[in-house]
Amino acid sequence: MTSRQRYRRAFRAAVEAYIASKVSRKLQDKPEQPGPLQSSSSIAETLQPEDGKVPAVSEDDSSHALPQEDLLQEDEKVSTAEAANRLSAALASYSKQIQNEERPGPDTELQSARRKRDSELESARRKMKKAMQIVEEGGISHALCRSLLCEVLDWEVGITESDLQNNLAFDATEIKVDVEKAGPLEQYEETNVEFTFDGWRFRVVHLDKGLGYSIDDKPSHYSGTINLHFNDDLVLSMDIIRYAETWNPSYWGCSRVTALDPGDWMRVLLRISAKIDSYKRQQRERSNLDLDNDVLEAASRINLPDDMKNI
Repeated sequence: MTSRQRYRRAFRAAVEAYIASKVSRKLQDKPEQPGPLQSSSSIAETLQPEDGKVPAVSEDDSSHALPQEDLLQEDEKVSTAEAANRLSAALASYSKQIQNEERPGPDTELQSARRKRDSELESARRKMKKAMQIVEEGGISHALCRSLLCEVLDWEVGITESDLQNNLAFDATEIKVDVEKAGPLEQYEETNVEFTFDGWRFRVVHLDKGLGYSIDDKPSHYSGTINLHFNDDLVLSMDIIRYAETWNPSYWGCSRVTALDPGDWMRVLLRISAKIDSYKRQQRERSNLDLDNDVLEAASRINLPDDMKNI
Protein backbone atom coordinates (compact mmCIF):
# COMPACT_ATOMS: atom_id res chain seq x y z
CA MET A 1 0.00 0.00 0.00
CA THR A 2 1.39 3.37 -1.00
CA SER A 3 1.62 6.33 1.34
CA ARG A 4 -1.07 8.11 -0.64
CA GLN A 5 -3.45 5.17 -0.16
CA ARG A 6 -2.72 5.15 3.57
CA TYR A 7 -3.50 8.88 3.78
CA ARG A 8 -6.74 8.36 1.89
CA ARG A 9 -7.72 5.44 4.15
CA ALA A 10 -7.16 7.54 7.28
CA PHE A 11 -9.00 10.45 5.72
CA ARG A 12 -12.02 8.32 4.76
CA ALA A 13 -12.14 6.73 8.22
CA ALA A 14 -12.17 10.19 9.81
CA VAL A 15 -14.96 11.35 7.50
CA GLU A 16 -17.11 8.31 8.29
CA ALA A 17 -16.47 8.81 11.99
CA TYR A 18 -17.63 12.40 11.67
CA ILE A 19 -20.83 11.33 9.80
CA ALA A 20 -21.53 8.56 12.33
CA SER A 21 -21.23 11.02 15.21
CA LYS A 22 -23.81 13.27 13.57
CA VAL A 23 -26.05 10.24 12.98
CA SER A 24 -25.72 9.24 16.63
CA ARG A 25 -26.69 12.72 17.76
CA LYS A 26 -29.73 12.78 15.49
CA LEU A 27 -30.83 9.39 16.81
CA GLN A 28 -30.48 10.62 20.37
CA ASP A 29 -32.65 13.63 19.58
CA LYS A 30 -35.44 11.47 18.00
CA PRO A 31 -37.75 9.01 19.80
CA GLU A 32 -37.15 5.41 18.95
CA GLN A 33 -39.41 4.09 16.18
CA PRO A 34 -40.27 0.41 15.89
CA GLY A 35 -38.98 -1.25 12.80
CA PRO A 36 -36.25 -3.44 11.47
CA LEU A 37 -32.66 -2.74 12.50
CA GLN A 38 -30.54 -0.86 10.03
CA SER A 39 -26.84 -1.05 9.45
CA SER A 40 -24.57 1.91 10.03
CA SER A 41 -24.07 2.31 6.28
CA SER A 42 -27.81 2.55 5.60
CA ILE A 43 -28.23 5.03 8.45
CA ALA A 44 -25.40 7.17 7.06
CA GLU A 45 -27.08 7.14 3.65
CA THR A 46 -30.49 8.18 4.96
CA LEU A 47 -29.18 10.84 7.38
CA GLN A 48 -26.61 12.62 5.25
CA PRO A 49 -26.06 16.39 5.63
CA GLU A 50 -28.84 18.56 4.21
CA ASP A 51 -26.80 19.65 1.19
CA GLY A 52 -26.50 15.98 0.18
CA LYS A 53 -22.71 16.13 -0.02
CA VAL A 54 -20.68 13.64 1.92
CA PRO A 55 -17.04 14.76 2.36
CA ALA A 56 -15.55 11.41 1.34
CA VAL A 57 -12.92 10.54 -1.21
CA SER A 58 -14.18 8.23 -3.93
CA GLU A 59 -11.97 5.36 -5.04
CA ASP A 60 -12.52 3.44 -8.23
CA ASP A 61 -9.95 0.82 -7.28
CA SER A 62 -11.40 -1.76 -4.91
CA SER A 63 -7.93 -2.28 -3.44
CA HIS A 64 -8.27 1.13 -1.78
CA ALA A 65 -11.38 0.08 0.16
CA LEU A 66 -11.17 0.16 3.94
CA PRO A 67 -10.83 -3.12 5.83
CA GLN A 68 -13.85 -4.21 7.85
CA GLU A 69 -12.24 -3.46 11.20
CA ASP A 70 -11.70 0.18 10.17
CA LEU A 71 -15.40 0.80 9.58
CA LEU A 72 -17.54 2.01 12.41
CA GLN A 73 -19.82 -0.63 13.92
CA GLU A 74 -23.39 0.09 14.92
CA ASP A 75 -22.62 -0.02 18.62
CA GLU A 76 -19.52 2.22 18.34
CA LYS A 77 -20.18 5.64 19.78
CA VAL A 78 -17.95 8.54 18.69
CA SER A 79 -18.52 12.04 20.02
CA THR A 80 -18.77 14.93 17.57
CA ALA A 81 -15.73 16.64 19.11
CA GLU A 82 -13.60 13.52 18.78
CA ALA A 83 -14.77 12.94 15.21
CA ALA A 84 -13.99 16.58 14.35
CA ASN A 85 -10.48 16.15 15.77
CA ARG A 86 -9.98 13.04 13.66
CA LEU A 87 -11.23 14.82 10.56
CA SER A 88 -9.02 17.89 11.06
CA ALA A 89 -5.97 15.66 11.66
CA ALA A 90 -6.75 13.63 8.55
CA LEU A 91 -7.17 16.79 6.47
CA ALA A 92 -3.83 18.16 7.72
CA SER A 93 -2.05 14.91 6.86
CA TYR A 94 -3.70 14.70 3.46
CA SER A 95 -2.83 18.34 2.72
CA LYS A 96 0.81 17.73 3.57
CA GLN A 97 0.88 14.64 1.36
CA ILE A 98 -0.66 16.51 -1.58
CA GLN A 99 1.78 19.42 -1.17
CA ASN A 100 4.70 16.99 -1.33
CA GLU A 101 3.30 15.25 -4.40
CA GLU A 102 2.65 18.54 -6.23
CA ARG A 103 6.11 19.90 -5.49
CA PRO A 104 7.95 20.32 -8.81
CA GLY A 105 10.82 18.00 -9.46
CA PRO A 106 14.26 19.05 -10.68
CA ASP A 107 14.02 21.47 -13.59
CA THR A 108 17.26 21.28 -15.50
CA GLU A 109 16.42 24.31 -17.59
CA LEU A 110 15.64 26.41 -14.51
CA GLN A 111 18.75 25.19 -12.72
CA SER A 112 20.86 26.07 -15.73
CA ALA A 113 19.32 29.56 -15.83
CA ARG A 114 20.03 30.02 -12.13
CA ARG A 115 23.64 28.95 -12.53
CA LYS A 116 24.04 31.39 -15.40
CA ARG A 117 22.42 34.18 -13.36
CA ASP A 118 24.62 33.44 -10.35
CA SER A 119 27.68 33.57 -12.58
CA GLU A 120 26.57 36.89 -14.07
CA LEU A 121 25.86 38.30 -10.61
CA GLU A 122 29.30 37.28 -9.38
CA SER A 123 30.89 38.93 -12.41
CA ALA A 124 28.80 42.08 -11.85
CA ARG A 125 29.85 42.26 -8.19
CA ARG A 126 33.52 41.94 -9.15
CA LYS A 127 33.12 44.72 -11.72
CA MET A 128 31.44 47.04 -9.20
CA LYS A 129 34.16 46.28 -6.66
CA LYS A 130 36.84 47.19 -9.23
CA ALA A 131 35.02 50.41 -10.08
CA MET A 132 34.87 51.29 -6.38
CA GLN A 133 38.60 50.63 -6.08
CA ILE A 134 39.33 52.92 -9.03
CA VAL A 135 37.33 55.88 -7.73
CA GLU A 136 38.52 55.48 -4.13
CA GLU A 137 42.21 54.69 -4.57
CA GLY A 138 42.53 56.90 -7.66
CA GLY A 139 41.26 59.96 -5.80
CA ILE A 140 38.17 60.39 -8.01
CA SER A 141 35.74 60.03 -5.10
CA HIS A 142 37.59 62.67 -3.08
CA ALA A 143 37.85 64.97 -6.09
CA LEU A 144 34.15 64.84 -6.85
CA CYS A 145 32.53 64.46 -3.40
CA ARG A 146 34.90 66.33 -1.10
CA SER A 147 36.35 68.96 -3.42
CA LEU A 148 34.08 69.80 -6.35
CA LEU A 149 30.71 69.09 -4.74
CA CYS A 150 31.68 70.99 -1.60
CA GLU A 151 32.61 73.96 -3.77
CA VAL A 152 29.63 74.09 -6.15
CA LEU A 153 27.01 73.61 -3.41
CA ASP A 154 28.01 77.07 -2.17
CA TRP A 155 27.12 78.58 -5.53
CA GLU A 156 23.71 80.22 -5.61
CA VAL A 157 21.18 80.17 -8.42
CA GLY A 158 21.97 82.83 -11.02
CA ILE A 159 25.53 83.35 -9.81
CA THR A 160 28.34 84.10 -12.29
CA GLU A 161 32.11 84.04 -12.10
CA SER A 162 32.12 87.84 -11.82
CA ASP A 163 29.89 87.61 -8.73
CA LEU A 164 32.32 85.24 -7.05
CA GLN A 165 35.34 87.46 -7.80
CA ASN A 166 38.15 86.33 -5.50
CA ASN A 167 36.05 83.62 -3.88
CA LEU A 168 36.22 81.28 -6.86
CA ALA A 169 38.40 78.28 -6.00
CA PHE A 170 39.24 77.42 -9.62
CA ASP A 171 39.01 79.00 -13.05
CA ALA A 172 35.40 78.15 -13.83
CA THR A 173 33.53 80.06 -16.53
CA GLU A 174 30.04 79.99 -18.03
CA ILE A 175 28.58 79.00 -14.66
CA LYS A 176 24.95 77.93 -14.51
CA VAL A 177 23.16 76.80 -11.35
CA ASP A 178 19.65 75.40 -11.06
CA VAL A 179 17.86 73.89 -8.04
CA GLU A 180 14.54 72.07 -8.31
CA LYS A 181 12.36 69.57 -6.50
CA ALA A 182 12.62 65.91 -7.47
CA GLY A 183 11.17 62.54 -6.53
CA PRO A 184 7.65 61.12 -6.93
CA LEU A 185 6.33 63.49 -4.27
CA GLU A 186 8.88 66.25 -4.95
CA GLN A 187 10.36 65.50 -1.54
CA TYR A 188 14.00 65.69 -2.71
CA GLU A 189 16.18 68.58 -3.79
CA GLU A 190 18.21 68.29 -6.98
CA THR A 191 21.03 70.71 -7.77
CA ASN A 192 22.33 71.06 -11.33
CA VAL A 193 25.60 72.94 -11.79
CA GLU A 194 27.26 73.53 -15.15
CA PHE A 195 30.60 75.19 -15.80
CA THR A 196 33.49 75.24 -18.21
CA PHE A 197 37.08 74.61 -17.18
CA ASP A 198 40.03 74.78 -19.55
CA GLY A 199 37.70 74.36 -22.53
CA TRP A 200 35.93 71.29 -21.06
CA ARG A 201 32.24 71.43 -20.19
CA PHE A 202 31.16 69.81 -16.91
CA ARG A 203 27.76 69.23 -15.36
CA VAL A 204 27.28 68.04 -11.77
CA VAL A 205 23.85 66.72 -10.77
CA HIS A 206 23.41 66.22 -7.02
CA LEU A 207 20.26 64.64 -5.59
CA ASP A 208 19.87 65.07 -1.83
CA LYS A 209 17.47 62.46 -0.41
CA GLY A 210 17.60 63.94 3.06
CA LEU A 211 18.09 62.46 6.49
CA GLY A 212 17.86 58.72 7.12
CA TYR A 213 17.19 56.96 10.40
CA SER A 214 18.77 54.00 12.15
CA ILE A 215 16.98 50.94 13.53
CA ASP A 216 16.39 52.70 16.87
CA ASP A 217 14.70 55.56 14.97
CA LYS A 218 17.53 58.04 15.49
CA PRO A 219 18.91 60.33 12.75
CA SER A 220 22.01 58.59 11.43
CA HIS A 221 22.95 59.64 7.90
CA TYR A 222 22.12 61.58 4.78
CA SER A 223 21.89 59.82 1.43
CA GLY A 224 21.89 60.93 -2.17
CA THR A 225 23.33 60.46 -5.63
CA ILE A 226 25.77 62.38 -7.80
CA ASN A 227 26.17 62.27 -11.57
CA LEU A 228 29.07 63.80 -13.47
CA HIS A 229 28.67 64.72 -17.13
CA PHE A 230 31.67 65.54 -19.27
CA ASN A 231 30.93 67.27 -22.58
CA ASP A 232 27.28 66.09 -22.32
CA ASP A 233 28.25 62.44 -21.66
CA LEU A 234 27.57 60.71 -18.36
CA VAL A 235 30.96 59.50 -17.17
CA LEU A 236 30.41 58.81 -13.46
CA SER A 237 27.43 58.06 -11.23
CA MET A 238 27.63 57.24 -7.53
CA ASP A 239 25.44 56.67 -4.52
CA ILE A 240 26.77 58.92 -1.78
CA ILE A 241 26.32 59.15 1.97
CA ARG A 242 27.39 61.28 4.90
CA TYR A 243 26.74 60.73 8.58
CA ALA A 244 24.63 63.09 10.62
CA GLU A 245 27.44 63.91 13.05
CA THR A 246 29.76 65.10 10.26
CA TRP A 247 30.85 68.61 11.10
CA ASN A 248 30.96 69.72 7.45
CA PRO A 249 27.57 69.21 5.75
CA SER A 250 29.22 69.00 2.33
CA TYR A 251 31.54 66.11 3.18
CA TRP A 252 29.92 63.30 1.24
CA GLY A 253 31.52 59.94 0.54
CA CYS A 254 30.95 57.30 -2.12
CA SER A 255 28.99 54.21 -1.06
CA ARG A 256 28.51 52.59 -4.48
CA VAL A 257 29.52 53.21 -8.09
CA THR A 258 26.60 52.83 -10.49
CA ALA A 259 28.21 54.10 -13.70
CA LEU A 260 31.81 54.65 -14.79
CA ASP A 261 33.36 55.49 -18.15
CA PRO A 262 37.09 56.17 -17.70
CA GLY A 263 38.64 58.86 -19.87
CA ASP A 264 40.35 62.24 -20.04
CA TRP A 265 37.80 63.71 -17.67
CA MET A 266 39.57 61.96 -14.78
CA ARG A 267 42.76 63.92 -15.36
CA VAL A 268 40.83 67.19 -15.68
CA LEU A 269 38.76 66.47 -12.54
CA LEU A 270 41.90 65.78 -10.51
CA ARG A 271 43.34 69.14 -11.68
CA ILE A 272 40.17 70.91 -10.56
CA SER A 273 40.32 69.11 -7.21
CA ALA A 274 43.96 70.11 -6.69
CA LYS A 275 43.11 73.76 -7.34
CA ILE A 276 40.13 73.65 -4.94
CA ASP A 277 42.13 71.94 -2.19
CA SER A 278 44.96 74.44 -2.58
CA TYR A 279 42.53 77.35 -2.41
CA LYS A 280 40.85 75.94 0.72
CA ARG A 281 44.22 75.36 2.35
CA GLN A 282 45.22 78.98 1.70
CA GLN A 283 41.91 80.09 3.17
CA ARG A 284 42.58 78.12 6.35
CA GLU A 285 46.08 79.57 6.60
CA ARG A 286 44.71 83.10 6.21
CA SER A 287 42.09 82.35 8.85
CA ASN A 288 44.76 81.05 11.23
CA LEU A 289 46.91 84.11 10.52
CA ASP A 290 43.99 86.38 11.32
CA LEU A 291 43.47 84.54 14.60
CA ASP A 292 47.16 84.95 15.43
CA ASN A 293 46.99 88.66 14.68
CA ASP A 294 43.95 89.00 16.92
CA VAL A 295 45.87 87.34 19.75
CA LEU A 296 48.87 89.65 19.28
CA GLU A 297 46.66 92.73 19.08
CA ALA A 298 44.74 91.77 22.21
CA ALA A 299 47.96 91.11 24.08
CA SER A 300 49.32 94.52 23.06
CA ARG A 301 46.44 96.21 24.88
CA ILE A 302 47.14 94.41 28.15
CA ASN A 303 49.45 96.28 30.55
CA LEU A 304 51.13 94.17 33.21
CA PRO A 305 54.10 94.94 35.49
CA ASP A 306 57.42 93.65 34.17
CA ASP A 307 57.73 91.10 36.95
CA MET A 308 54.39 89.51 35.91
CA LYS A 309 54.95 89.24 32.16
CA ASN A 310 56.82 85.94 32.38
CA ILE A 311 54.62 84.33 35.02
